[in-house]
Amino acid sequence: SLRSNNSQETGGGQRLTVYQTGQLFPVLSRGVLNMLSVPERRVLWTQPIEELDDLRRSARTRGRPLEDINEWMLRRRPGSSDAVPVVNSRYLCSRGSRSLTVFNARTGRLQWRLEPLERSLRIFGTHDTIYLTRPDGTVSAAHNAIDGRPLDPEQFGAGLPESGMVVKVDDHAIVTVARTNEESVIELRAQSPATQQELWSHTFSGKDKVRLLSNNQLAILAPGGLIKLLDLGTGSLTEFEKIPASIRIKTLEYKVLADDRVLYVVLNRATVADANQPGLPSVFLSGNLAAFDIKSGKLLWTYYVPELHLVTERLDQLPFLIMTSYRREFIRQPSEIRRILVLDKRDGKVLLNTNDEPGEAGFHSLIIDPDKRHVDLISSTERLRLSVTPAAK
Repeated sequence: SLRSNNSQETGGGQRLTVYQTGQLFPVLSRGVLNMLSVPERRVLWTQPIEELDDLRRSARTRGRPLEDINEWMLRRRPGSSDAVPVVNSRYLCSRGSRSLTVFNARTGRLQWRLEPLERSLRIFGTHDTIYLTRPDGTVSAAHNAIDGRPLDPEQFGAGLPESGMVVKVDDHAIVTVARTNEESVIELRAQSPATQQELWSHTFSGKDKVRLLSNNQLAILAPGGLIKLLDLGTGSLTEFEKIPASIRIKTLEYKVLADDRVLYVVLNRATVADANQPGLPSVFLSGNLAAFDIKSGKLLWTYYVPELHLVTERLDQLPFLIMTSYRREFIRQPSEIRRILVLDKRDGKVLLNTNDEPGEAGFHSLIIDPDKRHVDLISSTERLRLSVTPAAK
């Protein structure tokens, strides 16, 4: 199953949130849940549900700084407090301010309701079980997903303090993180919810920094510049080349993001931007950018970037990296000055560098043509096409 918080404004300021599970698309709009079937091209059912505030439907932000692993453990908030916290082909959950309601995904029939529900609890779900987790990451309760029968969390290897904090739950594994008896050693482990058999485990130093890149990927940075990428689904651990010491000097913060082929590490020497960011989702860069092959861990290239914003919107689909920023200088006309820098994802070569030129960079959307390697950046006043012609062999 797949959860997606794609919250968009429609006409009149209406908030529309679309989820997906296979060929079914639940759409939440104005307190009404609509189940759309793509093959049948029709609405299967609708159900009014209690509205929650917008903060409960915020999308994950890419490119946040890595943080100390101990702080990450304390701040980790597993599960969801979203208005629709669990969606799969069998059922979906609707969360009210003090209740949890479970509907049949196909028919919309009410299967069961839990109330009262503590507001602090967050919700995980597999095809068979729904878990309620406390703010500290431990499991408070578990219920049969179809009929709501209470289950003992301990039978799934969760619910005890020594079980650790839950990081991820799916049909195959419960992933937890805990401190070991050894000083400054953190263990991540996965075990089967059906058999409680350990599937994999890894230990890390308490001095490491971490950041979740997705529901299945955890990036780990050791003090010496060694990066590891842990697949929370399989337990496989990829070790990358060390970040060169020469570009780690004076680094104040690290950020990590990835597409399907490359892992990008941002080494910022400044954390406050003077230049304005574009309207598209982006990550601030003021320092070095290092790119690694996500499968082999090999360092591909590095590039120094002075105060630009890396566009992260649809990063997987972009044929190249786009960085831009703009500033206003009222003593000159036109007053808006922008810069656009485009790098090849494969080797870091500069494909375009406008330096300072007149024009705004408040781009609010983009259109990608993967076949022609075109990207159109769209603002309120212009449509700027970036096109890369393959070099002759």
